[in-house]
Amino acid sequence: MAIIDFDNVIKYDAGLSDGYYRRGWSKFFLKRFREAIEDFKAAKEKELEFQNVNNTSGDENWGILSGIGCCHQALKEYSKAIEYYDSAIEGDPTNTDFLLNRAQCNYDTN
Repeated sequence: MAIIDFDNVIKYDAGLSDGYYRRGWSKFFLKRFREAIEDFKAAKEKELEFQNVNNTSGDENWGILSGIGCCHQALKEYSKAIEYYDSAIEGDPTNTDFLLNRAQCNYDTN
């Protein structure tokens, strides 16, 4: 049901990154990892478009990159996952969730 609701959010406001971001997490939890990656990437694109139009920066949702990392980790694509976690950590180095995700990914590679 959540995906249907997020589909409607996107239908009525396709420029809003949150609809894609939240639908991405919904798909992630349903183990639809490739589809979730596409939604997270769309969320990032919408976020960048918003920043360009409004000449703003700095208010980025670093969870988008972490979400992509989680998907790659679930797919056992560890090097890609670590790249996305590294980018999320670079953007928000105090976010312990990002650090824990990367640590778990590094652990899983051994």
